[in-house]
Amino acid sequence: MSALSDNEIQREMGITSYLHRLKIRLAIQEMVNQTSPSAPIGLPSFESLTHIWVADTWLPSIGLPQHKQLFMDHLVDGRMLSHLTKKDLRQTLKFTDPFHRTSFYFAVEMLKKLNYNMQEIERRRVECKLTKTDVMVWSNQRVREWLQRVGFGAYANNITQSGIHGSLIACHSQFSADEFADLLQMPKEKPELRRVLSNEFNLLISCGTERSKSESLSIMFA
Repeated sequence: MSALSDNEIQREMGITSYLHRLKIRLAIQEMVNQTSPSAPIGLPSFESLTHIWVADTWLPSIGLPQHKQLFMDHLVDGRMLSHLTKKDLRQTLKFTDPFHRTSFYFAVEMLKKLNYNMQEIERRRVECKLTKTDVMVWSNQRVREWLQRVGFGAYANNITQSGIHGSLIACHSQFSADEFADLLQMPKEKPELRRVLSNEFNLLISCGTERSKSESLSIMFA
């Protein structure tokens, strides 16, 4: 069965959805890798990263809960995330906002960096819960908690569906305090408020990330 092509899976099993076929192919490939004597050590485990986890836990954690239903409909699980193309996101999963696609890819990059090890990610989140450190693992909720602590609680809930999360802040060198203020729906007529946010944002970047102006992930976004 591992040798079946996408067309053969569609013909022999009657599965018309491309994403459903992708799910099957990746699950089969994972089983083959796990049972192969030549399999590399430290392959990620996707057993707990089900489509329910993606929809109910992961998407809200990266500030994109509004996409839950389509991810559920297409049974998108953890092993599929890094295989979704721009076309998949735009056409099938209806990521019409380019910023949401950017957010998605940075979130996946964080998972890949930490080998999809959610126990390790949660451990690091607990360790930095009360500090301005390890921003890369911050969830959308953690960013909102930080906003409350630095005096912007009135705006914090405006980013619940914005796509803002720690990996985006820590790794996207083009994401600025001005863009953050816009997503928070902070009025441009309040320049002093936006200046204070900019100072807090830059302090967070300095204390909690390795980001620099010349740093950028080598991912193409559109």
